[in-house]
Amino acid sequence: MTEQELIELGFNREDEFGIDCSDDQGNEWIEDAFYYYSLDLVQGLDLITGPSDEECAKNNEWYVELFDTYPTVRFTDAQEVKTLIELIKSRIVADVSTMSTEQLIDSVLESDDSDE
Repeated sequence: MTEQELIELGFNREDEFGIDCSDDQGNEWIEDAFYYYSLDLVQGLDLITGPSDEECAKNNEWYVELFDTYPTVRFTDAQEVKTLIELIKSRIVADVSTMSTEQLIDSVLESDDSDE
């Protein structure tokens, strides 16, 4: 998928600037700056792209992964990512502990309407 498609799906660009690195032999260097895209769907479930300095991103062929999973789950098609996002967002159950009475009533009425 293209960088523009990521932006249209609501992903946010995250810039990483030069990072100081070292190895076990005491060698030190600064990694080049890069960026990636991320999208927080719900608490604990995030989507993330590979870094901009990977060959696929340089060719504007980005991929999206579920963050911090094993095994890795990867998507390369924007339509599949869009479908995943829509599916997850459509299944979010309201957190009633943070809702006002009016919001809670509206939420219950909406769920009754969708059951019909």
